[in-house]
Amino acid sequence: MSVFLAFVIALIAYVIASVHLWWALVQVKPVHRGLTLGLLVVGMLAHAVTLYPLIVTARGLNFNLFHTASLVGLFFLAFYAVFSS
Repeated sequence: MSVFLAFVIALIAYVIASVHLWWALVQVKPVHRGLTLGLLVVGMLAHAVTLYPLIVTARGLNFNLFHTASLVGLFFLAFYAVFSS
């Protein structure tokens, strides 16, 4: 899978999950937890595929500010996905 395709998949998954959550909040309806968590997991996996070649390089690990912020965001999403059920 190319990195650009993984980026597009992650972007689409995050946007759909955000719109779904926003729509449920505006309509004051319950959130479909399975759909939201499924989209977050797909986005997380695609995001991880996008980050891997940027962090793991031939010269070692590259932890600049953006990569570290993305990893922290992935850890928060993973924590939410694991403990939300």
